[in-house]
Amino acid sequence: PAQSASRLREQILEADAAYYGRGTSTMSDAAYDRLVAMLRTLEDEHPDLRTPDSPTTRVSGGVTTGFEARNHLS
Repeated sequence: PAQSASRLREQILEADAAYYGRGTSTMSDAAYDRLVAMLRTLEDEHPDLRTPDSPTTRVSGGVTTGFEARNHLS
């Protein structure tokens, strides 16, 4: 189980880096969701495998740069 959890985390984090960091997609949304569900199930069955930085305990993504600032009407 520990090796499976580690492999799932790596796959999810790589997909996150591609999508949020490079603007590319390495898998379908359904495939990504399946990986996250598999990891969540594994962590639920083996709570000792849940890590503080697990993709199941945080929101993916980050601040996107490159956009022009705009004022909004109040």
